[in-house]
Amino acid sequence: MTRFAPKDYAVIVALNFIFGVLVALLWREFEAFYVSLCLSGLLLYFFRAMALRLALFGWCVGQFWVWVYGQWLVELSPPSVCLNNSLTLQAKVRDFVDQYPGYNDTSVQRVELDIVSVSAPDCAVLKRIRVYYTGPRTLSLGDRIIGRVTLRPERGFANFSSDKRKAQAVALQRLATGRLEFVYSQQSASRGFDHWRYLLAQRIRNQADLSETAKGVIAALVVADKRYIPDVFQQTSLRLGVGHVLVISGLHIALVAGLAGVMARTMLRPLCWFVPFGVRQYLGDGFVLVTAMAYALLAGLSLPTQRAVLTLGFWLLAKNLGRDGQPFRLFGWALVICLAANPFSALLPAFWLSFGAVFMVLTSSAILARFAGARAFILGHVAICVAMWPASLVFFGQVSVLSIPANIVAVPVASLWLVPLSLLGTVALLLGFSGANAALWSWAALPLDVANHLLDATWLTLGVWQGAMPIGLAILLSVLWMLLLTPLRPVWRAVLMALVALMLSLRSMPNSTDKARLWVFDVGQGSSMLLQVAGQSLLFDMAGGLPGRVYHFDYTAAPILHSLNITSLDTIVLSHQDFDHVGGFYSPNFNFGWRRLVSPDGNGEQGQFCRPGLVEHWGPEVSLQWLSGGVSIAGSDNDSSCVLKVNAYGHSVLFMADVGKQTERDLVSYWREELAADILIVGHHGSDTSTSATLLKWAKPRYAVISAGFNNAFGHPSPAVIKRLNIAGATILNTSHTGALRFEWGRNDELHWLATRARWARFWQDNYSS
Repeated sequence: MTRFAPKDYAVIVALNFIFGVLVALLWREFEAFYVSLCLSGLLLYFFRAMALRLALFGWCVGQFWVWVYGQWLVELSPPSVCLNNSLTLQAKVRDFVDQYPGYNDTSVQRVELDIVSVSAPDCAVLKRIRVYYTGPRTLSLGDRIIGRVTLRPERGFANFSSDKRKAQAVALQRLATGRLEFVYSQQSASRGFDHWRYLLAQRIRNQADLSETAKGVIAALVVADKRYIPDVFQQTSLRLGVGHVLVISGLHIALVAGLAGVMARTMLRPLCWFVPFGVRQYLGDGFVLVTAMAYALLAGLSLPTQRAVLTLGFWLLAKNLGRDGQPFRLFGWALVICLAANPFSALLPAFWLSFGAVFMVLTSSAILARFAGARAFILGHVAICVAMWPASLVFFGQVSVLSIPANIVAVPVASLWLVPLSLLGTVALLLGFSGANAALWSWAALPLDVANHLLDATWLTLGVWQGAMPIGLAILLSVLWMLLLTPLRPVWRAVLMALVALMLSLRSMPNSTDKARLWVFDVGQGSSMLLQVAGQSLLFDMAGGLPGRVYHFDYTAAPILHSLNITSLDTIVLSHQDFDHVGGFYSPNFNFGWRRLVSPDGNGEQGQFCRPGLVEHWGPEVSLQWLSGGVSIAGSDNDSSCVLKVNAYGHSVLFMADVGKQTERDLVSYWREELAADILIVGHHGSDTSTSATLLKWAKPRYAVISAGFNNAFGHPSPAVIKRLNIAGATILNTSHTGALRFEWGRNDELHWLATRARWARFWQDNYSS
């Protein structure tokens, strides 16, 4: 019988505590906790082996802690009294303010606020909010303000996965967002870490000898200010898998700790005649930990820095207690502490990227310990890069074969040159050596300037695979890859490789020739839909965002298209030129091909007009009928929209774009019974300017789909439209409540639909079932 040492039992409990927390975050309702804990209690009674009992105990504690934490220690949604009402608050700007151009020549400031006090007592539970400010004042990190805000719940888009923005809101306890309408008073920070972060960021920005890329990267490495890294540089870094070099993490904490250790030994050496060695060791280690913690605070105390400081603290504690400082144990206990402090932190991408990357580094080091020298270095980078490819698909939607050589070059350059010189330049500045700090930063910028010249190289785009992947599949593939690196027998290696190939091949949903699928994406205040029928694909509109800044299509519809292995579309329809319908087409990240581009003006590569009356047959039971489109007599861009009806396998879809009531009356007068449709894509996001009773009389829809933003400023959908749809007997599906929708039907299958928020709901988010 195997016997375990006490420290082994502790590891068993800790490991299963982690599993318990991660699984608990998947539960749909709080009632699932009761069922899980009761079943675990029964198993605990029947198990006799101590290791199994402790494993189950750790599992129960993890689930119980999530239940307690979610029920009583944090809020999962803001009180209703705090929403859509003007509130006066005192707050502190907690991070660098992002500023970008808005509509009508305005400037928008996106501000993260820590609330000190608020006028409504029930809103005291709100600790952190994100607001948008368009007023005359310029807000900065550390400012203390008194202002008036109007808030709404923090909620993002749900496209066949959990609401990622809601997950982030719960994890960060940033439950509300809104508008900062007026600032009554503003006081700048004059001391503290925020003050020094802001000053250092400004000094870096003012370095005339540095390129814009160098300024942005050095500021990111010193004070975690990534606002000024050029977009092209950031996108290339992510594509090549070296974006982690731009994020303050364990590497930077380790370098600061090493420098602090050298300083501590130098300062304490003269005391060797007066102070015992043990006391000097405690003082030196304390100085190292305090210095590392101060740097983490200077960098904003992000999750990667929290993990690094915790691991450093455990290692120093183990060293001073004469205990085993085994890396996996230190890593595990740092993970336990993070999840115990905030179990919802596991909902953040930073959690998986930070802890996942470190776990892969430790695992690959252990597996490849039989190699040495340059061979070990190269094989280690190959192992880690490939192991992180699934995570890159989950969070960034792309991987590149070039990430392997890129990391082999970037990691040593960053570790031995870029990061040390950037930090030494900062120390020189803090000590008053302004000339030295400028020289050190200039030297640090040398590899960045070289990299900047390579951004336009076409070979950097080779070997790029874009797609989407569920996080569960990503974890499984990474584990299987690590198992392949172990010295397995050839037969087991072949089995693992076959299993990986099978999972990758079954991942996508094939485009059947005798079925139709309509995807209505959750893109906020905009529109984007994908129709797959007769082996072809049609994309109708491409969402909106903020011109030149934000493109909702990139992280809503595009990942779904990648997951379906769609790289080129048969037809793209841009119903009209309003940005909330065509934004994604102008995104720098849009890289889908197309066979034809249909729009009212027929412009663009492979451009065609949407000609009213034209009927296209995609098969014996599939037809596309163009009902309207082109230059409007009234001169309205909305009324020039392409209107399309698709008939497939006994059911039909009517895409109304943004046409108004007058155009609807024209359609009725000409097409009449031809307007009947099972699925009506409601015009103009549910505005009262569309969806007239006359249209509904002839369309007779079973389902009325409204693509509108949650709590949008336009009041869409209009109550009058909802009333008319109810009178018409249609089932109303609003993407702001349901999330993305998928309709399916076929030659031998009835029409049915799936709503994201009903299927992927979790207890920590708003569970919509309609």
